[in-house]
Amino acid sequence: MLWGLLSIATAMAQPDYYITTEGTMMIEAVFLDSAITAKSKKVTVLIDYNSGEFQLFFDASTLNTGILALDTLLAKEKNHVIQYEGRFGLDHVQTESHPPLDFTVDGSINCSDHNGSVRGNGRLVHLSNVYSCYLNMTFDLKLDQLPFDIAVDGLDENIRIVIVQMLLYQNSGSTY
Repeated sequence: MLWGLLSIATAMAQPDYYITTEGTMMIEAVFLDSAITAKSKKVTVLIDYNSGEFQLFFDASTLNTGILALDTLLAKEKNHVIQYEGRFGLDHVQTESHPPLDFTVDGSINCSDHNGSVRGNGRLVHLSNVYSCYLNMTFDLKLDQLPFDIAVDGLDENIRIVIVQMLLYQNSGSTY
């Protein structure tokens, strides 16, 4: 399963923080030996440029796969907010020109009835346009590590979560 996050809709860079409230998340999984994709356009992302700390959160019911059985289960997760918070293995988030930076990501998935540590890998690649950097985080998990019960026959147990985020330049004060 791949979980990708690309936030372009509403983004703002303050002197020390990056914030977006309408990010798009895609989750790709194997269900009955076929690839599926779940999407949400309601992801909030907060990144502290100076410390490398971050928070991502969304309501699980905003995910949609186009498969009635899965969408019905996800719709029942209304007000089940899932939060992933942690820290990039960087001293700070570099938004000026730099070579690609590889690092570890340590954090935890939190919601009302589940808390669990998650470690992954990250990569920050500098861009030369409106967006400063392309941020990528990858996590290999088991289904039981997810913070909600999606026990569906035919859904593969091994998942990979990939979060992708475009960042604005620090201190830009721009809204996109």
